[in-house]
Amino acid sequence: MIGRLTRISLPAALLYALGACAGGVGGAVAQAPTAAEQAAARQVPRKRFKVYTAEYREAAGRVTASLRQDAPRLPGLAASEVSGFIDGTRSVLDIWSAVRAEYGQVTTSRSDYKFAYVVTPETPDITLDAVTAYVDAMEKAGLVEIVAAPPPARR
Repeated sequence: MIGRLTRISLPAALLYALGACAGGVGGAVAQAPTAAEQAAARQVPRKRFKVYTAEYREAAGRVTASLRQDAPRLPGLAASEVSGFIDGTRSVLDIWSAVRAEYGQVTTSRSDYKFAYVVTPETPDITLDAVTAYVDAMEKAGLVEIVAAPPPARR
């Protein structure tokens, strides 16, 4: 449809794209969550200390050392975003989705893009494994505790 139009507004193009993603156009199919996604949805990290306390700073200093050797690393500012999205209500899956929306395939702080956030195909996406590994390292460092997600509300 978009290819046949000679003039189209950006909002109309976005609505068309959102409709296509939701299955409204072209029949996009929702995928069942993977086992890793289901596990991440059941884990809710909670901070153990207020952010600007000495205890928080001390535990935060141990996070990098607590990462698994084989764990994928989060690029650039994504690690600080993981910590920022932890509020005791979001699951690890929710945090991954939020961090991915903020920093998925985003290049920052390179000489070509010094003061810009640029989405590039060369920049790796944020993986669920990287976010899970970082939250696990935060738990090992004593910065957060992981609690079970509450069961979904019945309607």
